[in-house]
Amino acid sequence: MNRNRRFAERPARGLSRAAGRRNARAYVPPGETDGRDREEADFVRYVAPPMSLADLGSRFRVTVNSVPKSGTVWMAAMLAHLLGLDVDRQVVLTHVNDIRAGRLDPDLQGTVVVVRDLRDVVVSWHHELVRSDARCGFPGPRYPTAEAFYFEHFIGLVRSSPRYAHGRLEEWLDYVTGRGYPLVRYEDMMADPSAALGKVLRFWKIDVPAEAIVETAAAHAFARMPATVARTPGFVRRMVQAGHLRRGVVGSWRDELPAAVQDDIASRFGEYQSRGGYR
Repeated sequence: MNRNRRFAERPARGLSRAAGRRNARAYVPPGETDGRDREEADFVRYVAPPMSLADLGSRFRVTVNSVPKSGTVWMAAMLAHLLGLDVDRQVVLTHVNDIRAGRLDPDLQGTVVVVRDLRDVVVSWHHELVRSDARCGFPGPRYPTAEAFYFEHFIGLVRSSPRYAHGRLEEWLDYVTGRGYPLVRYEDMMADPSAALGKVLRFWKIDVPAEAIVETAAAHAFARMPATVARTPGFVRRMVQAGHLRRGVVGSWRDELPAAVQDDIASRFGEYQSRGGYR
């Protein structure tokens, strides 16, 4: 049975199935204009009763949404470990506006959005592309410096793509925060991964023992990630073994990003940076 329907039927809320659906249909959030179906899906998730790990089931799925190179795989690994999910079947990774495509999936019960300082994103993405170029047989990096990568590829890629909201990342932030999805800063996740996981579970109303959260965070520290994920099959292990995790450093842009790139990010993506508290 569809989990959303089970939630609407549970007697703890004092709502019959029909009454639950009527209430969901009657609820129109202020300023909502883009589809009653999504209103119902979001509202049913909102009124669903709290869950324990035993309630999740094999159809329970979550999505981790972010700008690339913002800790997406790391968050996915921790959630899969903590909640006992099959990472290939029950954890979905999406980037920016890809999140809209899955918003009506009845089995998608949890969404978390991870943001990161765009200056560090550019540095990490550049290193990832250099590694990818070597793997794909290029005789040398196509963009040997972070500055070349940013001005000759990154800007054009982001601004030309609907996936990246044509560069208007603040519109994506409006969408996900307007839906009430938990927003986790990569920098906060690095500083206190247990607190970051606790925030996600609070939004999802999943009751997990505090000691399990602490154990998961410790097992997935960057130095321990390769050994931890090596014991778990799935895309996380494949990506980590392929070198997807590099350094996990906050603020490496200060040493690696030229002033011209820093200034352009501040100008071109200033609202996104401001919303994330990146000065």
